[in-house]
Amino acid sequence: MYKERVRECAKEKTTLNDPAHDFNHALRFWANAEFIAKREHERHYAVREADRDVLFATSFLHDIFCPPKNDPLSDKAPQISAEMAKEILNNNPDFPKDKIEAVKEAIANCSFSNSEPPRSPEEAIARDADLLEQTGAIAFARTCTSGGAMGRALYNPDDPLCERRSPESLKYTFDFFRERSFVVTDKMNTLTGQRIAMHRTEYLIGQQRTNKPKPSLFEEIRRELEELEKATLTCSTHDLELLERTGVIAFAKFCMKGGEIGLPIYEPLDPFSERHLYLPNHPKFIFDFFVGPEPVYVVSKMIEDPEAKKSARRQTKFLRDNLVEELRRELQGL
Repeated sequence: MYKERVRECAKEKTTLNDPAHDFNHALRFWANAEFIAKREHERHYAVREADRDVLFATSFLHDIFCPPKNDPLSDKAPQISAEMAKEILNNNPDFPKDKIEAVKEAIANCSFSNSEPPRSPEEAIARDADLLEQTGAIAFARTCTSGGAMGRALYNPDDPLCERRSPESLKYTFDFFRERSFVVTDKMNTLTGQRIAMHRTEYLIGQQRTNKPKPSLFEEIRRELEELEKATLTCSTHDLELLERTGVIAFAKFCMKGGEIGLPIYEPLDPFSERHLYLPNHPKFIFDFFVGPEPVYVVSKMIEDPEAKKSARRQTKFLRDNLVEELRRELQGL
């Protein structure tokens, strides 16, 4: 069976990638692609159904060459991955040889910057599967992790949310969201993908179409920045340092630190460390920082300033009840 060989090859090739483009990313890509293909065929049953062999190989091999975004070869990565995938599949005796060219084309055209219309259902679905990885809660974790791997600053202190200048995504991690994540919905090629992207992007920036919309992630970041600025005027250095270890901004910083040292974002079979052994001083995964009562959830108890303690409790509640729950929802399935 060709699938196991493709998966093992992908796992081997992506070990050198930053944690945002590792084997877990390929697994999520495949889950996205399979879901979109099924729903689109149900909507357009008279149209040729997307080939699952092509989608499977594309999902697992599309990032087998993946240098950092600030690498000179980054723009050529899809084409290089496509050629490598072609060679891998030619050497796989069980993969249908008449489908290799379709895999190569789907990978070569799987790029955020590609503005050409897709030429097949497989290309359309593959692009959407990858684009979904660039918006929502999991995209927030991935982008911050990539920022750490690249040595990128988290934000510009003079304009953290990039509201008064053009985005500089190679310099500031938060700028990446305005440049990419906030516009993903407009780039989707399928209605199924568009609907998922809309929900995930609304989670980031608000405007949720529900009777009881949740605070958006970037609304929370704005509030945390305001609370930190206020705390600098009233808190001790000790309390200020503790406050910076709670909430979404702390999550972003932990992701960046994990990317810097090559720590995987999560364990695929147990993303929220509910079954594997968690060692506080030696975490194996970025998400381990945010499980149980130990890491960020007890920080507020150590803060002395009343207002800072109140902010820390609120930020911790948002992290646990909002961001972590949205991550759980995205990872448990579409």
